Amino acid sequence: MSYSNKRWMLFVDGEGFTIRAQKIAEEKGLCIDGYKRYMKDTYFWMEGMIFSTFFKANYNEKWPFEEDAIRQYFYTTVVGDAKEILETKRKLRIMQFEPVVFNKKKKDDKSKAVDITLASHMLSHAFRNNYDAAVLVAGDGDYVPLVEEVKRLGKMVWLFFFSKPYGLNENLYLACDMFKPMEKWLITTLEKLQTSEKT
Repeated sequence: MSYSNKRWMLFVDGEGFTIRAQKIAEEKGLCIDGYKRYMKDTYFWMEGMIFSTFFKANYNEKWPFEEDAIRQYFYTTVVGDAKEILETKRKLRIMQFEPVVFNKKKKDDKSKAVDITLASHMLSHAFRNNYDAAVLVAGDGDYVPLVEEVKRLGKMVWLFFFSKPYGLNENLYLACDMFKPMEKWLITTLEKLQTSEKT
């Protein structure tokens, strides 16, 4: 089936993605701190910035939708004042995201604002027929009802995250139209970073 004329949007649970990436790095004994598109518990993202380029490079497949996303959203939190929130938004904007950044009181809290706002945006855009496919970067089972509702509106949902041994909820995996794992890219990226720091 050809999807080449399909419009798509990217929705990244950046807080969940970053926290899970940190845990995998720790389990593998890899350092994540020196990566330039990383801020502890707040954001971690790929070097190439453009998601369709990342897909082609990492899965050896042609990107199946239009080359560019209509919108690329990144949802996360930061512990800090308004200045720190603004600076985080600036950094995410450089990465070509629509940044959605919330303040949280404690470092250890997982904010429900991220999940709720991502769900609201993804559903409202689907309802308004603003995209044909949603690309979701998340692993939390709380997103299952969202995915099912978006599919009922006739949209495709592609899921990207670390696979089940690394934190993906199986019900979310089963709910989506397609899943691509990201742990190989993460481990390879951090191994290269560690090698470059030693030379």
